[in-house]
This record gives sequence, C-alpha cells and structure tokens, in this order.
Amino acid sequence: MHRLIIALLAGSLAGCSCGDDPPAPGAMDASGVSAAPSPFITDRVLEVRVELEPAAWAQMMASPEEEAYQHANLVFDGTRLENIAVRTKGNSSLGSVKRMGSHRFSFKLDLDEYVDGQELMGVDKLVFDNGFKDPTLLREALAYEIARSFGLEAPRTAFVDLWMAGEHLGLYTLVEVVGKEFLERSFADDGGDLYKLEPQAGFLGWMGTTIAGYSGLEVERNEDTTDHAAFLRLVEVLHSGAADQYDGVLDVQAVLRYLAFDSALVNLDSYLGMGHNYYLYEQADRFSVIPWDLNEAFGNFTCGCSREGLIGLYIDEPTCGATSGYPLLQRLFAVPANLERYHGYLQELVDGPLQETRFGATVDALADLVRPYVLADTTKFFSNEDFERGLSQDVGSSVIGLRAFASERGAAIRAQMEGRSPATNGGRGSCGGGPRPCPPNCSDAGAPSPCGDGVCDSVEQRDPRLCPRDCADAGMPSPCGDGVCDSVEQRDPRLCPRDCADAGTR
Repeated sequence: MHRLIIALLAGSLAGCSCGDDPPAPGAMDASGVSAAPSPFITDRVLEVRVELEPAAWAQMMASPEEEAYQHANLVFDGTRLENIAVRTKGNSSLGSVKRMGSHRFSFKLDLDEYVDGQELMGVDKLVFDNGFKDPTLLREALAYEIARSFGLEAPRTAFVDLWMAGEHLGLYTLVEVVGKEFLERSFADDGGDLYKLEPQAGFLGWMGTTIAGYSGLEVERNEDTTDHAAFLRLVEVLHSGAADQYDGVLDVQAVLRYLAFDSALVNLDSYLGMGHNYYLYEQADRFSVIPWDLNEAFGNFTCGCSREGLIGLYIDEPTCGATSGYPLLQRLFAVPANLERYHGYLQELVDGPLQETRFGATVDALADLVRPYVLADTTKFFSNEDFERGLSQDVGSSVIGLRAFASERGAAIRAQMEGRSPATNGGRGSCGGGPRPCPPNCSDAGAPSPCGDGVCDSVEQRDPRLCPRDCADAGMPSPCGDGVCDSVEQRDPRLCPRDCADAGTR
C-alpha cells in the first residue's frame, strides 16, 4: 500500500492502492519500521485490540449509560500496554446504540488511570468514535483534516479496526483528546485555562458576575487554581463591551476561522447550533476556539433545517436560531472588517479543501483506504450500498452525500458572497429563524425542539423526560405507528415497515 498523503488546502494527494483484504496487523511500512512515532497514522488502518475479562465486558454492555471504567489491556498496532481503563462514551449515540441492541458504542481509553504516567507514543488518552449517523464512516476524519489544513488547532485522527473483548466491532475513527498532550503540541503556552462548553454557558451569553451562574461550563485545565477571571471578562465584553475590546479577550482571527469552518461545513452540532462541542483555551487572557465532535459535519445534524436550508445556510447568519442568542458571532460580525475577513476565510475554503474536484479526490482516496474494512464490518449502522452511495449521493432523506454536499454548498456560498442569493435573514438565523434551540429549563418560547431525531444528545440527557422516545431505554414503548420514519427507523426500515413504507430511505 502506498502512503496516503492528505494535503487538502494545497490540494495534493499521493496515490493509494488498496487490496481487497485488510493488511496484516503490525505490517511494516516502506521504511521497514513497524513502530510508529504517533498513534495518528493516516496511511493505513491500524488494528486495535482491547482485552477485557468476560464479566467486565458483560457489565459494560449491560449498563453502557453509566460510562464506568473497566480494567483492560491494550494491543495498539502491535504495541501492548497492561492495565488500562476503558469505558463507553457518546452523548449523541449511546442511548440509540443501546436501544438497537448493538455493542458498537464509542469508547474512551485512559492509559494512566491505573498506572501513573503510562502513555502510548506520548498520548495517555484515546477516543474511538463509532461512525453513528454516517454511512461513509469518513465524516469525522475528513472534517478534522480540513480544520487542521485550514489553520485551526484541531485534534488528529486515524482509522482503526477495533476489537473489544474478542468481539470484532469494525472500522472506527481514533480521535485525539483535547488535553495536556494536545495543548503542548498546539500552543506556545500550554498552561492556560481550558474549558469544554455545553449549554447554557456554551452560548457565551451573559449569566452574571460569578462562575456559578454558568451551567454547562466544564473546567478541563487548572480546575483547582483558576479564578475564571478571563472567562468572565470574555462574556462581559461580548455582552456589553466595545469592538476595540474584542482583541483583548479573543484571538479574533482564529475565532473567525472557526466560524467560517463551521458555517462552510454546515457543522451545526456546535456553537452555531446547541452551543456545545467546542473548547475554549486561554493564553494571556485571550481565548481561542478548538473544534470538537465533528462526526455530524457536512450537514448531518439538521437542527430542524430542511435539506435546502442546510445547503443554503445563510453565511452571515449560520445559526440554528436568532443571532442574538449567539453573541460570539453576532458581536464579531457587527464589525465590518471582521465580516470581510470571515468572507475571505469562506473563500479559502470553497477554493481550497471544499473545491469540488479536490474534495472529490480526497473522498476517493479515503474511501479506497477504508473500503476493505467497511465491507468486512458487520456491526456498522448502514449497508455496504449506503457506504458507496453516501460518497456521492444522498442516503435516504436524512444524509447528504459527501460530493453532493461540497458541490452544492460551495455553489451556495459563492452565490451569497456574490450577492446572487441573500446572506442574511433579518437576524433570525437560518432554517426558518426564530429563537435558538432551547435546552430544558430555559425560557426561549417557541424554540425548535431537539426531539424526534432518534438521538439522546447531551441536552436531552440532562432531562430524559424532554424527549422520551429519543432517550428511552430498550424495552420502552415502540417508535412504530406514528406515521413518521424517523432517524432510528431509517437505519432499519424493517423495524417499522408501515412508517417507512413511503420514505424511500434506501
């Protein structure tokens, strides 16, 4: 197999010839060296085996929602580590996978939970994502690669063929954890405050002068030492500060790049939608944004939008609700120079990694790399036919084909930038406008409901009563009989044949 080189922004790709059979685990590369300097290898699919006692595996599968660590051993591409910790993970997929009766959960490994300082090639934590809602199994790795090539500080990825407790779970995406090693690699100053954002704090609206008022703010670094002054100053400036204060609390250019990235890729399971799936990292009182959880990029998280609304997402109001609910975007875009720079970044994307021919070549190369593993994967959520179709065309009524997305979204962005289509919506945001999506216990009357997508996401998990069908455990009332072929039913139309008879989901 030739080494796969993805250089999206430059548009260069080396050829990749892949056989029909997966390569043997631990196979040497062209240099004859079997050990890799990093876990994030992009030229081949890595074999990963997590060894658990049968009782530990059974306990994990019986109660995956507990996300409790179990003792295990790890064999990663031929390198063995003893006494590591493994648990299920998955705000957006865990409950749905359990209801399906599948073992194909996402997993998190902590290598030094039980052995202090234990690492794998400089990394002490690993995340394996299961490709939920993505028939191509490429979206997450592809989106992160675009983010990095576009100049964002973003996690690295690799593809792995995963075995858990002797059970072959198939093709997964390995994602770098945003933590100590990531910060050391990405920033000159790796000692700043790091936050993971969830609603309500994740919208970055003003919620008072004390950190206790900001529910959903998770401190990932300096938890015991920070006074949160930099974060409180950030939300204060976004609430009532002057434009000349923004540079004092934000790396404005980096934030504009992040907003352009999410907008161009219609990545709405993010700040632009539910106000989550991103990190804020502080250096000298100024914050940068780190993208996270990109598995629903390329329009796969709809936020209530139609397909037309996703493709035509307003570039100057790329939010799921009124822009007033997203002060990071609203305040920065109110400065003409910032909006002009943001448009320049969008142009970079549509002329670079999202350019139709270039994007298609990248998709082809990645598909060639993983295809033998996809075809051998018996636990994936979609069929082999869906995999091939999803590379170019829509799968059912809910998943936009990758090449179709790049072609149509690129054209929509150009039309808006050239004034041939509107780029704004009177402050109402995209997809019908209205208030932003409203998690439990908030007061945005009339906000779009998060229910009905078959996914018990992090918002719904805080109050499972909000969307009982999305969050129901196995054995709860059937989803059938409502005349709606929702996303759970679309994955297996045989589940509710009457609901899905006319949906054309395959």
